[in-house]
Amino acid sequence: LVYDGEKKFLGSVDAYPGSISAAKGTVVIKMQIRHDDQKMLEKLKDMTIWIERKLDKEISLSAYSTREDLLTGRRAMKKRMLRKGRHASVFFSEPLASKVPSSCKPGDVVVGTSSYCSGEASLPGDGKRPGGFPLLYTVGPKMDKPAPDDTIVEPKDERTSGERINDAVCDLRVEQLGKLTSEEKESGEFETLYNDLEKEYPKHIPLLLANLKYLDSLKPREENLPRIVEAANKVLAEISEDELALHFGKKLDKEDAEKVKKNKEMEKLKSALTEALARKAFAYSEMTTDDAAENFAGTLGALK
Repeated sequence: LVYDGEKKFLGSVDAYPGSISAAKGTVVIKMQIRHDDQKMLEKLKDMTIWIERKLDKEISLSAYSTREDLLTGRRAMKKRMLRKGRHASVFFSEPLASKVPSSCKPGDVVVGTSSYCSGEASLPGDGKRPGGFPLLYTVGPKMDKPAPDDTIVEPKDERTSGERINDAVCDLRVEQLGKLTSEEKESGEFETLYNDLEKEYPKHIPLLLANLKYLDSLKPREENLPRIVEAANKVLAEISEDELALHFGKKLDKEDAEKVKKNKEMEKLKSALTEALARKAFAYSEMTTDDAAENFAGTLGALK
């Protein structure tokens, strides 16, 4: 017996399933079972009820010939002919989470059908199995979006207005240096500007790293390998590996503003260290000098 939230009778079914239309809202289902043995009825108190309902919109699935194509999402299965006695594998993709109705809960089963014949227009009937072949999809748990970490405390900028302006100007000049066009770099404009900046900021790691990237992009590359190594060494000289190891060996206290600020600086130093070592090792790998192999092994070891 099925009722709506206002106790209006909507319909009833017996031991055989049947369809009942119900509007959106609260629905109450009452089941009446009779038996001469009360113990048998007690066992049915926690019985699960199975409800089937139609989807508002159809959910289309993509078909693939192999598991590899299914995983990569490439090369969807195309129309093909099979001779009698032959077989072919078909792998259906999982429906997109956005296509699954929000009312579906984990454990719900979405039921559909698939057809494997297009039919022959010259023959009577549809030319394929009536009702198609069943497809079942069990709805899994929804992935919770990671909540933003609100416990991280942003430290107060204690620099003076003059220091903030100078640092901003320096960062902007270095940024624009890296955006020079190929024609400007080939004309020697990069090296001229870099030399001027290096006099003002000789230990500024982003500037030293920009020079390393520039040298690493020059052609012919073989002629610039020693300069690449020298530029990488300048970057490495400004970074203390021991200090980095000591810092990342400890757990970060996200409630300590000063430690949060230092961690951001250390992350940038770590990234610069990795890039400098990688470019240096790559340069040594292309050198043909007697000590190139030994230097490459040492640099690669430091990178690991």
